[in-house]
Amino acid sequence: MTYLFVVQTEKDITFAAKELQGCAYFAALHVELHGLIGLAQGGVSPADLAKVQAKVLDIDAAKAATMDAVNSARSAAEAVRAALALPKGSPAAAYDAAIDAVLVHIGRVEDGSNLTLDPDLDSYYTQDLVTVKLPSVMIAANRVLTAALPLAGTAKPTPEIVAAFLTHKSEFATALAGLDGDIASGERGNPDGSMKPAIDGPHANLMAGAAAFSKALDAILSQGDGSPSIDAIRRAQAAFLSSADALSVAATGELDRLLTARIDSLQTKMAWSLALVGLVLLATIAFSWWIARSINGPVGHLVEVMERMAAGDLSSAVPDWGRGDELGDLARSAGETRRQLHALAMEVRAHADQVLQATKKITTAVEAEAAVSSEMSSSVAEITATMEEFSTSSSQIAEHAQSVADIANLTWENAKGGVEAMELLTARMTDIQDDNKVSLDEIIDLGSKSKEISQVMKIINVIADQTKLIAFNAALEASGAGEAGKRFGVVAAEIRRLADSVTDSTGQIEAKIELIQDAIQRLVITSEKGANNIASGMVAASGTATQMNKLVDAAQHTANAAQQISLSTQQQKTASAQVVVALREIVAASSHTAQSIAHISESGQTMIALTDELAGRIGQFRLEAPTGA
Repeated sequence: MTYLFVVQTEKDITFAAKELQGCAYFAALHVELHGLIGLAQGGVSPADLAKVQAKVLDIDAAKAATMDAVNSARSAAEAVRAALALPKGSPAAAYDAAIDAVLVHIGRVEDGSNLTLDPDLDSYYTQDLVTVKLPSVMIAANRVLTAALPLAGTAKPTPEIVAAFLTHKSEFATALAGLDGDIASGERGNPDGSMKPAIDGPHANLMAGAAAFSKALDAILSQGDGSPSIDAIRRAQAAFLSSADALSVAATGELDRLLTARIDSLQTKMAWSLALVGLVLLATIAFSWWIARSINGPVGHLVEVMERMAAGDLSSAVPDWGRGDELGDLARSAGETRRQLHALAMEVRAHADQVLQATKKITTAVEAEAAVSSEMSSSVAEITATMEEFSTSSSQIAEHAQSVADIANLTWENAKGGVEAMELLTARMTDIQDDNKVSLDEIIDLGSKSKEISQVMKIINVIADQTKLIAFNAALEASGAGEAGKRFGVVAAEIRRLADSVTDSTGQIEAKIELIQDAIQRLVITSEKGANNIASGMVAASGTATQMNKLVDAAQHTANAAQQISLSTQQQKTASAQVVVALREIVAASSHTAQSIAHISESGQTMIALTDELAGRIGQFRLEAPTGA
């Protein structure tokens, strides 16, 4: 417990020491923040701020890593350098980025220096005053001044300017209220009351400066003859910032004092604890020496008796000094142990021979059992080998049966495809038969039409003959008429010539018609033969379709039978595999049983040897009668 207390105290001291480092860090960052605000309002030169930043950079290089604030330190340094590079007369808002970066750096240092985890109320609220509230008040004062300058510089400010001024003025009042809250809470949590005299004076000056600055700000809104000038407002803000610096210095000093006092208190507690541990250790050593002297004599005698018992001499009695302490209990327990060991040795001696005879009988029986188990294991091994061969054959049969089933299914599918093809062929043959019949009918009709044409040609020939006769008669009449019938004779000659031409043409047409009729006759004969062949094909296709249907039915039966055979062989394969597994397990069990029997036999032999050795060891004890014990 003391060790844990000392370790925890050392941790608390280290914790507070890191807070002290943070205080020194904050003091430099506060000055840098004030310098930035002054540069933004034109009250601080870039050269002065550069000197302040140089000091901050030195502290950054030494402590930023321990505060886990390297990144925030780098960002703040870059932002401040950028602010220093701004041209003179830049608006105050141009410096906000640098001010915000320094604020972030302050927050990072606050977290890294353990101050946000401070266990005491007074130091916790003091560090919050230094790291949060005072920077917030200073920034709020800077921003309200920035918003007030346009309002003071114009007779008719816009509503936006007034609204911005009132907003920042409200933020300034809120920041002041938060600062007052931290101081009040810190003083309430300060047990020795030392914080109040250190803080109240600078606090009162700050509030007086804030009141003067607020009064100047309020006067801006009146826009009357009593309205303050811009320089007066800047002076009021500068006075307020100076009082804020004074309060920061006082609060930082008080925080430093509180942390130093806590470290001193922790070191004092640890010193007193170590002194108390030393006194307790000395008292413990003295008491242990006295206890050792009071028990060394009896314990030495008891050790001698126990050594004789360890050597096998159970005849010596253990002394009983009649003590009521732990040593007396130990002597009585040792005496009871000697008595029980004596009784146990007597019983072991009596039962050793019985155990030896029983062990020999067990060994003989186990050896006989081992021979039987070995024969059974060999038989089971032979059966297992046979069943493994049978299982292998079953696997091959199952594979072939499955192949047969697959082929049967394929045959069935092909047969069904053949039936479908024959049905399609029969349908096409029927269409061909119908088309052939229609063609034959049309050919016969064509023959009839050609005969009718022949009749018409005969009529035309008769008409042509009559025309020639009439033309001949007309020519005779024309020649008889003399010169008057000459023209009529020419016409008659042309009519006769035309009739001869018609007769020649009809003769040619009749010859062609006769050829066509011969071709039609041959085509009719050929079509009839084709119809007969188609009818024969239909009969053959129908028979083939019937046979294909029978083949499909047979293939289906074959596939079903092959599938049943495959299922049966698969079941046989599974059953064979299960039998083989069971036989292997029997072989393993038989082998394990044989090994167990061999181990039992070895154990029996070992028990015989141990029993002999036990009898020898019991014989080494020097025993006395129980009544003498």
